[in-house]
Amino acid sequence: MTELYILEGIKEEELTNLAKKNFSEFITFDYESHKKLSDRNIHHKLIDDYITDLDRREIFDFSNSCLKKIEEFNESVLRFHDINLVNLIDRNELRGFLMNIIPKIKVVEQILQNNNYEKIFLASNIYEIFGDSRFKENIRLLNTIPDEFMGFEKIDIET
Repeated sequence: MTELYILEGIKEEELTNLAKKNFSEFITFDYESHKKLSDRNIHHKLIDDYITDLDRREIFDFSNSCLKKIEEFNESVLRFHDINLVNLIDRNELRGFLMNIIPKIKVVEQILQNNNYEKIFLASNIYEIFGDSRFKENIRLLNTIPDEFMGFEKIDIET
């Protein structure tokens, strides 16, 4: 069995070490990793090779349903010092976050269920999701990606 490296936010020095692997396959989850592999003529697949138009539509619909559920929360429960916490979340920003992360989760889940790889190496943002799953024996941490904060996470509430 081969090893699979799902690349996102890969650095040049990490890529140099990976390029030496003989029995490995690569999938890129971001443009920068794709560009680095292409520049080195390293064969790889893109996340788009695994996501259909129907999948994208379902992900969009799911993201919208999540936003609707957030808006349905009882306003009084989610208040802090007379501030409605739900209103701090920018809906477009949250939708963008969901539309970015859910396709990655879907692809990794699909790959894990097919169980064609001895080990699968993931970037930290996806590893955190699958690290405690039933697939944890096959998953390894590849690299750490700095957390991207959304606007509402940077808001300070002074009391």
